[in-house]
Amino acid sequence: MGDVAKLRVIEGGEVVEDLSAIPRDVLEARLLRIESQNAHLTRELRLAEDEHATDRARIAGLKGQISKWNRQATPDDLVEPILQRWKQACRGPRSSCEIPLDGKRADLVRKTIKRLADADPDPELANPDKDKRAAAVQTAQQRASAAVLEAIEGAAAFPYREKYGKRWPEGGKGRYKANDIPDILKDELTLEKFRHLHDGDEKRRAYAHDLKRRIDTSPQFKLWLASLDPQYGELIARAVRWCQANP
Repeated sequence: MGDVAKLRVIEGGEVVEDLSAIPRDVLEARLLRIESQNAHLTRELRLAEDEHATDRARIAGLKGQISKWNRQATPDDLVEPILQRWKQACRGPRSSCEIPLDGKRADLVRKTIKRLADADPDPELANPDKDKRAAAVQTAQQRASAAVLEAIEGAAAFPYREKYGKRWPEGGKGRYKANDIPDILKDELTLEKFRHLHDGDEKRRAYAHDLKRRIDTSPQFKLWLASLDPQYGELIARAVRWCQANP
């Protein structure tokens, strides 16, 4: 039976191999093997770091390209007035809030306008004629911008929110201000809620008053409304909500 390598105890109770009995050539071979393994692991680490850096650069480039496409899809002359109106209405004319066209608020406005424009029911958006389709896209973007502006007006009129989502025009116990761009454009439902808080134009108010008058004076009118196609439901609901808030 060969000699077993002697062991020695060092401070801390660790047991290590006593290398004094191992031949020099064996130790050199072991050292070369360790150095080779270390070099291999170092190369693998550098390759992984290079791949990670490349992936990060690729992701950053893709994000930049997406942002560029969004800007091209939604012109700045639609975005800037919305940002300026939000700042004036929700932060005040003396606000020092920064609203750059390459900022997060601007990107959110662009994405919202694009989403609303893409969902616009105008059949001309699918027109094979390039010029007519481009004109329809521009009109749809303008309608989307108008919707966002209406939501901003609603947020300016009712800037305070309570725990369960109810909106208030003034502060109070349990209420906090929540009328930043991300608050307004959080999703489609939130956007519509803010639009409902906005009174709208004179024609809409006149329609709402006329609808309420007809409902009050003609019981049969309710039956007629009930017979309408469901696509008119939201329009009627908006008018009724306005009438309830403005008796």
